[in-house]
Amino acid sequence: MMTPIPPAHSRDARRWIRLAPALAALGAFGVALIVAATPGHDRARVGAAAALGVALLAVHALVHRDAWRAWLRRRAARQGAASVVSVLTFLAVVALVQAIALEVRGRFDLTRDAEWTLAPQTRAVLDALTRDVRLVACFRHGSDAELDARSLLDLYAFASDRIRVEFLDPDREPGRAEDLGVRPGQVVVIAGPRRRIARRAAEADVTSAILQATRERQRAIYVVTGHGEKAIDENDRGGWSAARRALEGQGYAVRPLSLLGVERAPDDAALLVLAGPRRALLPDEVNVLERFLRAGGGVFVLMDPRRDDAALFEMLARWRVALDPVVLLDELVLVGTGRLRFDATVTKVRTYGRHPVVRRFDEITMYPRARPVRITAPAGPDSIDAAYLAWTGRSAWGETDLESVARGHATRDADDVPPPLPVAAALERVRRPGEPRDLPRGRMIVVGDSDFANNAFFGVLGNGDFFLNCVSWLCGDEGLIGVRARGRRGDRIVLEAGQQRLLFLVCVVLPPILIGIVGAFVVVRRRRRT
Repeated sequence: MMTPIPPAHSRDARRWIRLAPALAALGAFGVALIVAATPGHDRARVGAAAALGVALLAVHALVHRDAWRAWLRRRAARQGAASVVSVLTFLAVVALVQAIALEVRGRFDLTRDAEWTLAPQTRAVLDALTRDVRLVACFRHGSDAELDARSLLDLYAFASDRIRVEFLDPDREPGRAEDLGVRPGQVVVIAGPRRRIARRAAEADVTSAILQATRERQRAIYVVTGHGEKAIDENDRGGWSAARRALEGQGYAVRPLSLLGVERAPDDAALLVLAGPRRALLPDEVNVLERFLRAGGGVFVLMDPRRDDAALFEMLARWRVALDPVVLLDELVLVGTGRLRFDATVTKVRTYGRHPVVRRFDEITMYPRARPVRITAPAGPDSIDAAYLAWTGRSAWGETDLESVARGHATRDADDVPPPLPVAAALERVRRPGEPRDLPRGRMIVVGDSDFANNAFFGVLGNGDFFLNCVSWLCGDEGLIGVRARGRRGDRIVLEAGQQRLLFLVCVVLPPILIGIVGAFVVVRRRRRT
């Protein structure tokens, strides 16, 4: 009687059953490697997975001793062993790559507008954090606004270990949102007992809120008034409301200040700004400025052409700077966006010095109705370190005929001052040998124009960045000096109706027609051959 031969599928099933413990052991080893590569892994779980794999292999070897002996003698054993080693090597490489990726913090932003990179100022603020900060974003779960906010705030958490990001759904936790005083679309910054709210989930707003929440004491910038200076609250083209908002975004409090009858600057003053006075200051007012400088404060002088101030100019001379009585004109005429036209009265600057204010600055700045600034020889007992910040190009010159400038008929001639001409200078009091080490270091920046920071020009090219860099250096916040983040430029293509139809035909209609023609040709040709 012949023994029936079992079907092939039954033999395959029994073979897989015999191999099941060995495969499970390999899986246990793989799980152990992956768990070991994850951050904060539990060593007990890793050991348990590895022990399970060993136990399964041991059980399989004991139950199938003869099969193991026979298998080890076959050529297939060597091939199988090589396969096992390959699988284990692959798992080890995967685990090693994962471990390296978790330990090494690095990103590469290859987008044209650096959409996934924080501004240098933001990174400087995050690097200087000395306490943990929580960012609680109030957004409805699953909304597009939440996804955008999460993309931005994740950059903050990645850049600093002191940043913790949370998302709050106002529909699910209305009580908590009310306690925090946050509305949908806003981000509340919590640093210890202090809280600040960013009105938008934008980098400028969030970084400003972090600055305000982490500073022990808010520093104030005072804009001198009483002499026809630029008004910080005016929203017209000549006002300074845009500059005020930008300064408040850097965490400063901006306030007006009258120097009349004042002995000294307020205690919380970090900077005094003289924004284009039209009338001369009184000697007592100038003394307040100089006392503030000698006490280690900062003074920002922006002086337009055709303005004279004897007392102020005497103080500037003691600080090694003079304002020449000429007007800068520029042969290069450019047309800007909107109503802006950069004619001959607007000086275009593309050359900068090596001072910290402009060390990483390569933007073009515009100065309407400016005058040159000149560094002079030491004229006082103090040791003053002076450096130019910006120069005009070869297309500009210093016009000495002020009457022709007023009539609008100035021409470049031999009597004019040739380029290049400096438009801004930085000055700092330094310690002489033998003087105390804690000697206050006053700082001053003089610019021969105040209109470059008004509402019409503040957002033009690099004007706003240059203004904020000057303020940061004068206030001693060098970490905030740099190029600010820019918005996404985007790519927009405007197509005519005929171009739209052609694009639709080429991209949507034509490809399936061509595929159908090619397919029909192949089918017909095959039928002819058969």
